[in-house]
Amino acid sequence: MPGSTVFDPFMLHVCQMFALRPSLKSLAITQAQIDQRYHTVLDTYVEKLIVFFTQPTTGGVSRWGRLAHLLEQKLLQASVSHAHASVRNMIRSVLYYPDSGLRDEQLDVLSPKVYLVERHGCQALAISRDNDKALVFTLARGVEVFDSVASLRQQTGLLLDASERLEHDVFEGWALGALEMAIQRIERVDLSQFPDLEQLDRQLAWASRFWDFLEPQVQQDKQRYELEAQLPPWLKNASPEGRLAYSRCLERMAVIHKRFKGTSFLDNLPPEKALLNDVQTEEGGECRQRVADQLVVHLRRLALECALQGVGGVTFDGYRILYAATQFFIPHRQLNDVPMVFRPLKDESGYLVGPPAGQPGPWMVVRLWSQPVMQQTQVELATGAALTDPLTALYLACIERWLPLAEPKATQYGAGWTRSQLMLPVLEHPLQTVARLGQIGGNLQGACEAEPDWRCEVSLLRNVALLLVCPGTLQPDEVHAARPRVKRLDSAWAGARQVLSVKQQDQLSSLRRTSPTLAERVTSGIHKGLHRLRNGANTLLETVIYNKDENHFNVLSNNQLVISFNPVVEHQLVDNPHQPVHYGPYIAPDADDQWHIQRAPRLKRDSPAALQAMERGNALGLTFSTLLSDAERQSRMPGTLAVEVEERLERNASAFDGAASAIRNARGNAALASQLQAQALLLRAKGRALRIEMTRQSQTPTVGDVQYLLAQQVVRIRRLEGRVPETIEGKTDYLQEYEVQDLSAGNKPLWYAHFHYASLHAADQQPTAAHLKTAAQRRLGREYENKTGQRVYRGPLANAAARQIFLGSPVA
Repeated sequence: MPGSTVFDPFMLHVCQMFALRPSLKSLAITQAQIDQRYHTVLDTYVEKLIVFFTQPTTGGVSRWGRLAHLLEQKLLQASVSHAHASVRNMIRSVLYYPDSGLRDEQLDVLSPKVYLVERHGCQALAISRDNDKALVFTLARGVEVFDSVASLRQQTGLLLDASERLEHDVFEGWALGALEMAIQRIERVDLSQFPDLEQLDRQLAWASRFWDFLEPQVQQDKQRYELEAQLPPWLKNASPEGRLAYSRCLERMAVIHKRFKGTSFLDNLPPEKALLNDVQTEEGGECRQRVADQLVVHLRRLALECALQGVGGVTFDGYRILYAATQFFIPHRQLNDVPMVFRPLKDESGYLVGPPAGQPGPWMVVRLWSQPVMQQTQVELATGAALTDPLTALYLACIERWLPLAEPKATQYGAGWTRSQLMLPVLEHPLQTVARLGQIGGNLQGACEAEPDWRCEVSLLRNVALLLVCPGTLQPDEVHAARPRVKRLDSAWAGARQVLSVKQQDQLSSLRRTSPTLAERVTSGIHKGLHRLRNGANTLLETVIYNKDENHFNVLSNNQLVISFNPVVEHQLVDNPHQPVHYGPYIAPDADDQWHIQRAPRLKRDSPAALQAMERGNALGLTFSTLLSDAERQSRMPGTLAVEVEERLERNASAFDGAASAIRNARGNAALASQLQAQALLLRAKGRALRIEMTRQSQTPTVGDVQYLLAQQVVRIRRLEGRVPETIEGKTDYLQEYEVQDLSAGNKPLWYAHFHYASLHAADQQPTAAHLKTAAQRRLGREYENKTGQRVYRGPLANAAARQIFLGSPVA
């Protein structure tokens, strides 16, 4: 993807927005389920995709609502830049009155109509007005103007009368159309071509790429496919969360690179101004602004790279800790409600990043001059007081390192890169980052021949960021099979903004009745807060529920008050109790038993699905006690592995969670779903408790056992002072002990790690032997084995990684 390629930030924004859409892997779908219930798997995926698309995200706005707002902004930009006044007025009419009913009320005969059509291989808006011009708007080509609707039909073949008219919010309908097109793609997936789970998952990922429906880019798609092969394995095989985080990191890097026109905070900075401590001066303020922006993004990049590569024991939680710590300049700089701080290490070798002193870890250790720069630890190292301005401290530390090397030196990487920038990872040039990702090869200067300056570098960074969240595909142009269109959502009642359209209000008004005297108020059960009225002789089949506050609406409950024929708890507005609608707006109570119209999009669901989900949930609920007792019994059986006990309970807990989700998706008994979820939590807690207890009782501890108990914060490691000389079979060596203390038993010693050295001053990393022993056998050695014939257990600490767990421990 050449750096000179025109870059559209809208595309990157949309791709990042939908980067975490569900996959078969994230839904825990197995190959057996695909083999046995292929179409059920597809239905499950579609439902999860709809939930992902419509559920509220940060700030309470759904992805649907955010996409609708972005589309509205794109049309606004097109209207501002268009030359024809009549076209601008027509577009502004739609922008001012996106709801068709309100637009018709306000503008009458001047009201334009809006249709959802397909143009240039993607979704588009067609806007027309009687006896006036017609226009088509696409993201790729902007506004196309035609003299009339007849001219539009003649030149494009579009039949507006046969197209879907957007009668509610125009932009919500456009966004919803992208979701429906994804569903149509999924409906056309041929099971004979994708029988394998991995193949099917890739096909579904392609089918649900929402950007394709807004602005297809086949050529760029192929370029992204080719370039993705160049990515290093740690990034190419990263989780969707990891790729999204790295994409945002590169995007932020591009923003900073653009703001400072390709210069770092050390470029062209005279040494006499490098140590300016007065932030009030122009030079000092500029230095600190640059360091605050560039150090933050590079520290996050280093932590994320360590997490994705598994370097230094850094996990994704460790990356989030450092991310939260670098947010010190804004109020929300917390992770799990605990503020993250920088503290200098006592030995002045770096900084400890994480919760304040005394809070549980883990922590991130940042050593600017070491490899790796980032390490994650479960042990709180000795530190000083928390820094109030950590980035300034890091900045001054970098400057002190930089000053002796300040003279510019030519390097193999080309002009503009000082020697100091190549030595310090936190000062890495963006081109060096892209080069490490394999995107531009070794010739950095030749990466953008058309425009060899910082603008090209910004475009290059953004294109790589886009590649990570919108990987290319060699998928051929799809062929629409002769299948009926499957309507999975009721677009007439769906709304992202939680506001009824004019047409919806009219439909509700048509349902008003002259309310007769209400019968008794329902005071308990699923209908609490409503009133009921019995019509006709058969009171069981014709029960009508009236809302307390909106009693002019008839509300028919699918769950009858007396006989629960269909246990789907769903209350829907209807026109005729004898011919109820199957989907549409529905009502639900709040905490005060006040009933309100719910505005979420609705799936078509059949009662058999709900019945099946309920039966499955009830059956699972009956096994709960048995599962717990079986796990207890299994944990006491000799030879049983602790991890097997936990994994068995985890599988059962996943089944409980799956049953609860199925019940909720089918609008089943919410109480049963909550019960199953609560039981799933108890199963997981029991599994963890049994694994911890079995591991603590082990007489053959391993490195893995120590790591697990450390991660669960059940034990801590303390180094006993001094190496003790001892004689073994006539040879003298020096023993260094580490005590594994059981925090749940008052710091009682659980196990010991013994490191043997040939001399008193041998390097810690070079023991002649290292092993784990139980507390009971701590003092037993070769002499005891020779005398009794009983073997002493010694769990090997065979590699550097296993030994490092103990070597970094504090002295008891």
